[in-house]
Amino acid sequence: MLETMDWITEITDSLTDVLNNARPPMQKVPALPLQAEANQRKGLSATDIASRIIDRLPDAGIPTGPNPDGSKNIVNDFVKIICEEFVDAIKRDSLVLLTIPSGSIKITATGGNVGGPVESTGQNWNFPEMKGVVQ
Repeated sequence: MLETMDWITEITDSLTDVLNNARPPMQKVPALPLQAEANQRKGLSATDIASRIIDRLPDAGIPTGPNPDGSKNIVNDFVKIICEEFVDAIKRDSLVLLTIPSGSIKITATGGNVGGPVESTGQNWNFPEMKGVVQ
């Protein structure tokens, strides 16, 4: 009986640790400001990322200038190659799956009817919230 209780205690302690260390969800940004911000983003740049990392290498004690013998510092090239591969992989291999909740796109349309089917066109008048997963 004591062994069973130890086992149960271990499981509950492990679950408690997992739940306590889980990251909180990201703060939700309303659709209109999100759309405005998205239009201003330029996209991922391996060069920009590598530049920021190289600027911070001295914080970790890694020199970024020429080597003492005057030869080129290959660490900078190495960082750039890594960043290029990560950005290329994200752009090439990631998949974004989005869902639009049912009823979230409201359409205003006009049309006429003389007893037959009516075909109308309209436009979306709100920003539906889409949820997605990057894979």
